[in-house]
Amino acid sequence: MSRGELDGVYVASAQVLTACAGSGLRPVTCCGYKAFDWYKVNFSVRTVLFLCTGNYYRSRFAEEVFNCRAQREGLSWTARSRALAIERGANNVGMISPLVLRALEDRGFVARSADRAPQQCTWADLESADRIVALMEIEHRPLMLERFNGWEDRIVYWNAGDIEVAPPSVALRCIEDEIDSLIRGLGQDSRARAASSQS
Repeated sequence: MSRGELDGVYVASAQVLTACAGSGLRPVTCCGYKAFDWYKVNFSVRTVLFLCTGNYYRSRFAEEVFNCRAQREGLSWTARSRALAIERGANNVGMISPLVLRALEDRGFVARSADRAPQQCTWADLESADRIVALMEIEHRPLMLERFNGWEDRIVYWNAGDIEVAPPSVALRCIEDEIDSLIRGLGQDSRARAASSQS
């Protein structure tokens, strides 16, 4: 098979594989190409998981802002968010904090998951994520140690306090600044991976 013919196979294969990500297919080499290494670099979507206490305010804002900015930058990354102690948010009203919806609107973003309820983190959520960020170390490291022992040192911690600790103007700005830095780093990584796959 010529290189040109193989390119055609990759286009068709990518369309199928995009719908079946995680199929577990092994890389094969043909005409100098590592077929599924190439596919992973160019088509697979990686995941960042944002964690806060109730999955109502901080982690939901992080998820929404990250997804809007990752799409704008053309990154093959998506965000999810979960709660570390969802029972502590029993008195929250609605699916997502109105503070988040207002902050997103102020930034010209549309919430994509405003109609879903907060969700508790599971072991599977941790294991399936490529990167994990907890929004407040002093608050969330003890919860990780208590509920997901062994993972507490495998994730990144930011320092965005809950509403009782920091006003939204401060906490959400902190999250936004951290996401800006994260997006820049992921963009650099993606470009390096793409360049490596073509060499």
